[in-house]
Amino acid sequence: MQTDKEVVLAEALLLLLTIACEDFKAVVKGCFDVFGLDGRIEAQLMLQLLAFLGAKDRDSVSEAVQQEAAKVLEGVDDVSYGELEGVPLLWKKLGGNA
Repeated sequence: MQTDKEVVLAEALLLLLTIACEDFKAVVKGCFDVFGLDGRIEAQLMLQLLAFLGAKDRDSVSEAVQQEAAKVLEGVDDVSYGELEGVPLLWKKLGGNA
């Protein structure tokens, strides 16, 4: 569980990613660079980041995407970018064919 200060820092870093990256796919990939370890990110942190992005841009991360991600990642410790293919609505937003 993250502290309030860690959450604020994560949100600030995520905002910087949205400014620096050219598209949504680059932002999500950047999350793995900034918040991940060995190409993996904690599933709960990924859900928090998606929720924060969704609060700022519903077109990129709708409530349906967040709900599907929460269901798929339930009980999962960490996830790689490629494993997001298991979240079809998100994967489609990332340019995948799911």
